[in-house]
Amino acid sequence: MTSAFYNTLVDEWNSCPWEKLTKLEIKHEYYRYEPFFRDSWHDFACTLREQVVDILYQHTAICFLPDAIAGRRIESALDFLEGEGFDVVSFHNINYDWQSYNAEWRFQLNDTTLDRLVLSHDLCNIGPSALFLLRDNSPVSGLPATVRLRRMKGASNPELRTGENLRNRLNCTNRLLNFIHIPDEPIDLIRMLGVTMESKERVAILDRLKKENSNLVEIPRNDICTFLASHYENIDFNPLDTKQSAEDLLYTLQAYYPKSKSEKSACLAALQSLEAALQGGALNFLQFRELLTQIDIALESWMTICSAADLIEHKYPDQVSMIASDGSALWPA
Repeated sequence: MTSAFYNTLVDEWNSCPWEKLTKLEIKHEYYRYEPFFRDSWHDFACTLREQVVDILYQHTAICFLPDAIAGRRIESALDFLEGEGFDVVSFHNINYDWQSYNAEWRFQLNDTTLDRLVLSHDLCNIGPSALFLLRDNSPVSGLPATVRLRRMKGASNPELRTGENLRNRLNCTNRLLNFIHIPDEPIDLIRMLGVTMESKERVAILDRLKKENSNLVEIPRNDICTFLASHYENIDFNPLDTKQSAEDLLYTLQAYYPKSKSEKSACLAALQSLEAALQGGALNFLQFRELLTQIDIALESWMTICSAADLIEHKYPDQVSMIASDGSALWPA
């Protein structure tokens, strides 16, 4: 691969066809300084060259987070995607930690409560995620695959969903346990691969897309099943029942036998905090989490995460995300 050379940062900016990658000017303003996007765009531009926009418009991605793996939602999602004209062309293990999680959702986290932020970190730390690169075999003229799929995703908040969508198909009933992450526009697919992959892996994928292009072969379903089986070995099935999880945690705290006065105090405080939240109050998860560490109850467990998922405050009502719009309404219908 020949590396691009720019004399100035403005030269670097001008190499990017911003208007073809996003309909949101604010992304142009933020992403042109953003290291994950800049690094990834360099690989896209140098590898795909004159085909970069066409190949970007043909492809999108979906990342299944650990709750989708534990809840065994991936096969149902792939069936939905296949029915809508998307084929899997590659799959990859992704390991989100707190740093990569914060990087991936950087422009949407400023209105997120610290309780939601830390609980999301605990969820991602339970196990790996699975990233699937998809090719759109039912394209709409002028509409990138990223945008076409984004319109099918459905809002993370169940109360805001309308019509048939992927999250309803997967029975996403909670704002935290929503299973999937999908890039909104072509510019977000570039940045997503910047956050989740090192350059060597990214370039290998792009080189394959360039060589095969219109003759790209769909990944056999048996290969996907083998890939998923390796994830299922690491993450046991869990029904992700938030109410049952809260009852189980309540019982665990009630049955806990403290070994010291400090443990007894921590257990009692945790029990009172959980009971108050179940009666309609908001759970102070940071405080509750600290109490659980004192009595050695696992934080990165589905019982703890599912219990808190319905009880915390998710957003600060007086704040708006740095990038609040997905831009999909600005693309052709």
